[in-house]
Amino acid sequence: MNQSQLRFIYIAVALMVAVFAWLFWHQDGPVAGANANASTSASADAIASAAASAPTQAAASAAAVTKLPGVRDEPGLLPAPEAEKFDVAVLEDRALLSQYLNPAQRQQALALLKNQHCESQKISVYFKKDVAEKLLVSDCYYLVSPGQDGNPGWYDTDYGIMLVVDKTGVVELKDITQFKFMYESSKLSAVTSLNKNGRLQLWLDGLICENDGADDDEDTAASNAASTSASAASQHKSPLAGCWSTTVVEINGDKLEMYSK
Repeated sequence: MNQSQLRFIYIAVALMVAVFAWLFWHQDGPVAGANANASTSASADAIASAAASAPTQAAASAAAVTKLPGVRDEPGLLPAPEAEKFDVAVLEDRALLSQYLNPAQRQQALALLKNQHCESQKISVYFKKDVAEKLLVSDCYYLVSPGQDGNPGWYDTDYGIMLVVDKTGVVELKDITQFKFMYESSKLSAVTSLNKNGRLQLWLDGLICENDGADDDEDTAASNAASTSASAASQHKSPLAGCWSTTVVEINGDKLEMYSK
C-alpha cells in the first residue's frame, strides 16, 4: 500500500468520526433538554406535594406526641381548681399540731422530723373539711452536704420536708426531691384531693428554661417590678416570663406519681 492510499484512508476515517459526532450531538441535545424539563417538572410537583401535605404531617406528628399527664403542653402556670384547694394553717409551734392530728399521728410526725434533725418549730398544715388526709410541710430542708471546717452545711431549699397524713398513719415524702425545678425555684402552690380516693395531689410550680439573655439591669428591673406589682408579673415583665410551669403529682403511699385524671 502506497502513501497516497494511506492518506485517503486517514481522510475517510476522519470524515466518518466527524459524521458520527454530528449525529450524536443532534440526537443527545433534545433528549438532555427533555430530561431537564422532566426533572424540573418533577421537582415542582414534589415541592407542591410536600407543601400540601405539610399540615397533615404536622397534625399527625402532634397527635403522635405522648402528653405527660399533669403537665401543660406549653410553659405556663396551671392553677389548681379554687374550690378544691386545701386550706393552709402555718403553725409557729409544733404543739399546735394537736389541733389537726390525733395523738398517734402527732407522735409519728414528730419522730420523723427528729430523724431528719429538724429543730424548727414552724410547720404548715394543708387540710380540708371532711377530708381525712393532710399534708405537713416543715420549715426544715434536706441536708445535701454537711459543713466542714466551721463552714455551714448545704441544704436543698427547693421543698421543705413533707409528711403525708392518712388513715394508716404518717409517712415522709422523700420522693419530692425528684420533682425539682431550675434555680431552686420549686414551690408547692396547692394541695387537692380531686378523686376523693385518699390520694392527695401536689401542684408544683417552678422554672423550666434558661434566662433569655437579658442583661443584669433588665433582670433587676423585672425583679423589682414583680416584687412590687402582681399585675406586672402577670403581664410577663420578667425576662423569665414563659419559663414558669406546673407539674401535678399524686401521693401513693410514700411515693409520688404523675397525676392523670
